[in-house]
Amino acid sequence: MLATLNKISRDHNCCEDTVHVKETEEFITGGVFDGCSTGINSHWASQTIAYTFAQYATPTTCLSVRMAWREMQMIKLNLNLTPKHFESTCMIFRYHKPTKTLKLRIFGDGYYFINGVEYEVDQNNLVDYLGDHLNDTPEQFKQFLEKYPEIRYDNVTSFQICSDGIKRVERSQFAEKTDIEPMALLLHPPTSSNYLQRQWNILKNNHFYLTDDLSIISYVQD
Repeated sequence: MLATLNKISRDHNCCEDTVHVKETEEFITGGVFDGCSTGINSHWASQTIAYTFAQYATPTTCLSVRMAWREMQMIKLNLNLTPKHFESTCMIFRYHKPTKTLKLRIFGDGYYFINGVEYEVDQNNLVDYLGDHLNDTPEQFKQFLEKYPEIRYDNVTSFQICSDGIKRVERSQFAEKTDIEPMALLLHPPTSSNYLQRQWNILKNNHFYLTDDLSIISYVQD
């Protein structure tokens, strides 16, 4: 079962996160993209980079970023933009259902959970954005990619890929006390395609809110 969530922070005018996911009989491919608030039109950055990866994502190429990088170079050139227009983290993945193999490639901050185990990717607010390398030579870009190799996990029966908003769920200090644990709700393996939206409605109705945009791709084998 596959479910996604994409929610705006109460402090933002527009959501700077973007989610892309595609499921076939054998594969799930996609990514979570988190635009940087100090970039230029960061909501555009995350959405454009997501579109770019979606264009080239196939079961065999979704983790190869070279084609997406070249496409972003052309967009930058044709629209006379700067790397600041492309400042967004990228957490892209491919999951092969028959072998239960998950492959990830991560550029920037974020969290992911494999079979209930948490993994944090933290660059201490000094994110090495993919967009910052649009002026690289092919050799320079190769060196950049070597710093962030593909990560592989076997025997994966459930996973969640999240922007760092997963750690920014807060609750009004004036609300009555509750036993609800937001992480427990949001990270529970989904039971339906709208599972995450229903859990967020529960949290919202109990005075929880976000201090950063939140995106989640959650999957569990049926």
